[in-house]
Amino acid sequence: MRKRYLSALLFGALFVASTATFTSCKDYDDEIDGLQEQVDAINVTLGELKKLVESGAVIKSVEDIKDGNGGIKITLSDGKTYDVLNGTKADVWTIDAGGYWCKNGVKQNYKAVGTNGTNGTNGTNGADGADGKYYVPNTETGCFDIYQDGKLVEATKISWKASEGTVATGVTAIKDGNKLVFANVEGVEGNVEIILGEAIGSLEFVVDVQDNDTKYPTTKDKFYVVKKYLSEESFNEDKSFKPLYDKNFSNIVKVPYRINPSDAYTEGAVAKFISRAVTSRAAGDMFDLLTAVNGLTVKDGEAVVSAKANYLSIAEGIENNNNFTALQLWQGTKYTTSDYIVVKTEDATPVIVNSKESNVNTLVEFKERNKVINSASKEDDAFVKEIANAVATKNVDLEVKHTTGIDLSEYVDLYDETRKTSMTDLNFAEGDITFEYSKPEEYIAVDAPKTNQQDFINVTKDGKVTIDAKYGIAAVGRMPVVRVDAFMKTNNGEVKLVASSYIKLEIIDGTNQEDITAEVSAPQTFNYSTLMADEKDSDFDEVTKMTWEDFNTKVYKATGLTSVEFGEKYQTPEILLVATGKPGINDLKATGNFKNEGFEIKVATKQTSTTTAPVEINVNNEVLTDLSYVGGKYTITITYKPNEDEKRGNVILTQEVTVINDMPAYKYNDAYVTAGDNPFATVKGNIVDNTWKLQTKMNEHFEAKQGALDMLAEMSLKWDVEEDPLKVEMNPSPLVRESVVTLAEELTMEAYNKPVVVTATYDNGESRTQKYDVRFVNPFKAGNAKALTLTDSPSKTTVAGKTAVNVVDNYGKGIYHFYDKELQLTDLAANTYKINTNAVSVKYAFTKESQAIVDRLKSTEGFLLVDEKSGEISWENKGTALIKEFNLTVEATVTFTALSVVKVNIPVKLSPKN
Repeated sequence: MRKRYLSALLFGALFVASTATFTSCKDYDDEIDGLQEQVDAINVTLGELKKLVESGAVIKSVEDIKDGNGGIKITLSDGKTYDVLNGTKADVWTIDAGGYWCKNGVKQNYKAVGTNGTNGTNGTNGADGADGKYYVPNTETGCFDIYQDGKLVEATKISWKASEGTVATGVTAIKDGNKLVFANVEGVEGNVEIILGEAIGSLEFVVDVQDNDTKYPTTKDKFYVVKKYLSEESFNEDKSFKPLYDKNFSNIVKVPYRINPSDAYTEGAVAKFISRAVTSRAAGDMFDLLTAVNGLTVKDGEAVVSAKANYLSIAEGIENNNNFTALQLWQGTKYTTSDYIVVKTEDATPVIVNSKESNVNTLVEFKERNKVINSASKEDDAFVKEIANAVATKNVDLEVKHTTGIDLSEYVDLYDETRKTSMTDLNFAEGDITFEYSKPEEYIAVDAPKTNQQDFINVTKDGKVTIDAKYGIAAVGRMPVVRVDAFMKTNNGEVKLVASSYIKLEIIDGTNQEDITAEVSAPQTFNYSTLMADEKDSDFDEVTKMTWEDFNTKVYKATGLTSVEFGEKYQTPEILLVATGKPGINDLKATGNFKNEGFEIKVATKQTSTTTAPVEINVNNEVLTDLSYVGGKYTITITYKPNEDEKRGNVILTQEVTVINDMPAYKYNDAYVTAGDNPFATVKGNIVDNTWKLQTKMNEHFEAKQGALDMLAEMSLKWDVEEDPLKVEMNPSPLVRESVVTLAEELTMEAYNKPVVVTATYDNGESRTQKYDVRFVNPFKAGNAKALTLTDSPSKTTVAGKTAVNVVDNYGKGIYHFYDKELQLTDLAANTYKINTNAVSVKYAFTKESQAIVDRLKSTEGFLLVDEKSGEISWENKGTALIKEFNLTVEATVTFTALSVVKVNIPVKLSPKN
């Protein structure tokens, strides 16, 4: 999409065109958060855009268009791109991280920030701002004015507007801090300004520590400085180094400030420190005590500036009582100055040490070189011996294996001699410290041939030492020397020598000195259900074995020994079994063959046959699995140690084994058990000893087989809750295959659930549990009861409640009802359920709700009664006629001894006179 004029979206592009994280004029933020509107790249007007900028912009990137009259390619966050072309060449002005003005992405020689500062990421030192002068765009003249300390110094004719002579030739945009200015906008008189955010009002140092001497605030972390450096051209008469002191080396300290208001616009802000007399804050800069480095970090209203200390300026300031500094935060060409803090430094003295041996209590230094190396003092044999001392004793710093060499960078570090800690731990920038390694040409042995020790090694500049290939093991016993020089970068970027040492090495025999490690085989995984049962000693499944061919490749060749030599030079191996995540198993050890915890490990030292495996690992079902589907994880380590007179490393073979407990939940017999989240088996009952009982055999509830195990032989039962309202008996054994469960009293409800816990124990001693319910169902229930009616009359009236009693089984067949003037058991009850007439009893009573009506009628001298034993229901009126009808319920409780209780509700209607 192209348009023949500069789109107003250019405002959005400039809104993201300069941030504190810039490394050059063309580095833009990836995206501005806070999308509030979709942007139409063609139809947006200048006024609408101004509102959009005030609420957020959605520009992902902005690129220059080079062809034709040029323009801008804008990419939105939704991926759409727009080419905004210029009728004539237009200019875009921004400020880079180094504080310089950039025109269309090209750095100009005009400072926007009145400080020299340090280099930006891609910038250069600000020589043009050394006098504190900076260039401010004059929106009225269209040219830059020169300012110093916030005051106009002079006007220039350097134009920032695009023009030919006095005629404007195109739209020009310039971003100065929190302000965007568009000039030469067609149809607009004067400039268009958009404020991107609130300006910084004030800066306040976040006080951590107060200086005891001056009572001024200071930084919590200390500034450390290295005051001296070394030069091969600066020396005393004895050729010793003459330290030089006119360079600054400083660590980095984070200095925190609070910004007011906390949401002030800080994009592209540049930090500098100014140093002035305490009595006159308005006085001109005297010297720079601190230098801001690594940009500015702003979060939640706090600005943190990383700073280095300039020792010479601070020393002069302390002498004149002027070692005070303030932060000056530049927002474009405007700045805000903070309150003052006092700055002091402490000396750090760098020494080269063995970092693996040094600590805060003791420094292990390498041999310090204290003399220069130049045309007047050569690094010859005598020079090196004076420092490295090879004649009298070995005096060795590090051992080097002739097979592997050594990387000295792993041992060398620069420490502060006073604090006995690494310079980087004192916040000296790691990139400011470098080491350079070299090999002196001569270091002559004291033997008769006068061998040059240096011939046996090669040294790279970054500290890698290798044994010259033409010597190999013949180099063992030699003691060459390597020189290491330590350099630090000064605050102004120069690299200077600060320490130099010699490292004396001894070449030792590296043949098989290191351990040889190998896997017996790749990690193995087994399912528990497939493992062989341990019925005799030979009952094991093979996990893996290392054949003679594998052992030859992984061990014999690695040690350079034959099978016979290996057996002579190595001891019987030690075996270690470690279980992961199983606290019940301690680490198990054995020398030679191993049999424990379901594992059988066979090892051999001497190889007697090419058909015999030197290592065999087997397992059976006694192995523990941790009862998780992650499995029991085991690491087997087989360690062959050399005989005491052998200078060899160990041979270590490892094997990982995982045994997964793949036994799922025990399968219920779906013919009898209802599955689901809460499975249950329903007990309907059967004839036991010529009596119907609610009883079940538990082995009916499960499938008889599970994998290779007879689950019923191992599964046991127990009640989940012992205290229950109804008594349930488990006889004669808790084992599933033998257990019978019986309800030992009448069931007074429709059904009763008894929670059961089932446990299966495996050959390895582990067990798995699950729960289900045994549901006892009442075999009988109330049938349809006949409705009875009592009618108000002059005399007592009665009805027989027993005539309405009706009990059926769960299949709807009659069990107990009124027949031939009496309540009787049916043939089904007597012959199938084996119920005797003497085992049945009935009690009658009004329900609780009906009793309230009975009591009410009694208060009127009427009597409504039910006989508890016979069931006769009677009404006797004492003189006042009923005028309304009452519906009542008589509950007949039918008890079948040791089996069931059924409540039959009999409806009874009491009616007034017809």
